[in-house]
Amino acid sequence: NVPCIFSIFMAMTSNSWLLLWFAMELNTLSIMPLMNKNKSKNSIDCSMKYFLVQMFTSNILMFMFILIMTMNYVNLWTLYLVLMMKLGLSPFHFWFPDLNKKLIWSISMILLTLQKLIPFWVMSFFIIFNMKMKCLIFLNLIVSSLGMWNENNIQKILAFSSIGHSSWMMSSMTFSNLWWMLYWWMYTFTLLPLWYYLTKTNLLYINHFMSTNSNLWLKKLLFMSLLSLGGLPPFLGFIPKWFILMMLTNHMILKISMISLSSFTLYIYVKTWSLSLMSSKMKMWKICLPYNMEVMILLSTVLWMMI
Repeated sequence: NVPCIFSIFMAMTSNSWLLLWFAMELNTLSIMPLMNKNKSKNSIDCSMKYFLVQMFTSNILMFMFILIMTMNYVNLWTLYLVLMMKLGLSPFHFWFPDLNKKLIWSISMILLTLQKLIPFWVMSFFIIFNMKMKCLIFLNLIVSSLGMWNENNIQKILAFSSIGHSSWMMSSMTFSNLWWMLYWWMYTFTLLPLWYYLTKTNLLYINHFMSTNSNLWLKKLLFMSLLSLGGLPPFLGFIPKWFILMMLTNHMILKISMISLSSFTLYIYVKTWSLSLMSSKMKMWKICLPYNMEVMILLSTVLWMMI
């Protein structure tokens, strides 16, 4: 998607608020034709819902950018809420999981990754790690964990997971732009193998894992992707979370909350993976499981004790 990549590059290199706003709109419009590609009822509903949400938030952002340029004034609380609505984060997250549920996997992947870059880039200019921001981070972690609980649709689970990972990115923004962008890269890199597996198997629901006939290599790919996405050491997804927790030494309550809720979501990922082991072709993998799990748990315990 060339317009999408171009709009992200334009936003991150622009020195004008209006040009940044234009890049954000170009980024929004770049995904609309992809949503409407198959002309189905679901795709039309998705594109319309996405357009209405983005249009509403973009109008407010344009007004706020004009105020910044003319009066050097910005209401940070309003800006945070508008950007969170644009990103599909809590407390305005209700449209996001249902929208993601109806998309094909390729568009869903773009929505979960590339479409978040510009709003987060704007937020990083104004982020202040005060009590309100801590409450928003905690709220999104709660919504992510509760939304994933007992959810059967994989695309909705990934949408709620994205909300949780966005909280970690918001936490890292207060220290450096480098950290949230590094977290985004690692999150995207972790999501790619999972997206590849789900595209190959065309799975949409968790209970379908038991009936899938995918090969051993794909099962192992799913195993590593889910545990990395959950942030289990020593997998890749643990590294950015570890560094963020190390930087949150003066915010102990938030730090403990993030660890606890991440452990809860990790349980959901492990439950999803365990269902994939129930197919008849996985006997060899089951036999090797106890040894692999012992090594993994030992390494996980040692690394978590170092935090």
